[in-house]
Amino acid sequence: MLILRSFIVGGYAYYRKKKLEHGNAVTMLILSVFGLPTLIVAGVVFHISKDLSAIFDKYVFELILVFLAIGLLAIYKMDKYLEAYQSEEMLKALSREISIHSVIVYSLIAVNFCVWYFLR
Repeated sequence: MLILRSFIVGGYAYYRKKKLEHGNAVTMLILSVFGLPTLIVAGVVFHISKDLSAIFDKYVFELILVFLAIGLLAIYKMDKYLEAYQSEEMLKALSREISIHSVIVYSLIAVNFCVWYFLR
């Protein structure tokens, strides 16, 4: 749980140091917290279960709507959680969490590339 907290808070601090406003930093953070794992899971599921491709093709619009609804709910919850970390002195003290965030994001990108390249 501590690694997940460090990943989320470090990502927020990273995007804030890139001069993004609070809302934009939270949105960018959601892409790495929610988007990358979703792509990895989707790639593995599509590769393992070719039988489910007909279901995914039939309900693609509904699945996109569910993904967007969950994403918007996650952005709202993340926004409330990260309000405590908005101060400048707090952002300066989070260098360890930023490095944890960076390592995990680059690892997720590498895994994502491998899943979509080798399992296609």
